[in-house]
Amino acid sequence: MILCDSVIHIDIGKRRSSGDEDVYEEKLRLFANDQEYNSIVSALHNWDYVIAELFSQRLKIKSYNLGMIRLAKKCNILCLAIMSGKGAPDFTEEINEVTAVYGMMRDCINRAFKVKV
Repeated sequence: MILCDSVIHIDIGKRRSSGDEDVYEEKLRLFANDQEYNSIVSALHNWDYVIAELFSQRLKIKSYNLGMIRLAKKCNILCLAIMSGKGAPDFTEEINEVTAVYGMMRDCINRAFKVKV
């Protein structure tokens, strides 16, 4: 089963939540108020690439575990760009892609669960 036009793969998320649909749903609801993305943006703004990479890794793992494969892949690309030593102007495209997909995920969750952010 896929939520919101192939944005979130529920089968993967449920499997990563030991098959417990209630636990998975709660994790999705919590994601709507997640701070990893904001921490990435803040770290990049402050040119703190170590912290930006750390939170990119965290968001990648959390996204994958929730079935948000597209977001996990975009986070991985951002992590690789940061690890390769590129400076901020050199990975504008990567953070823009993470931002776009992250926004789709949050919108999907907000519509599905009527979450107030």
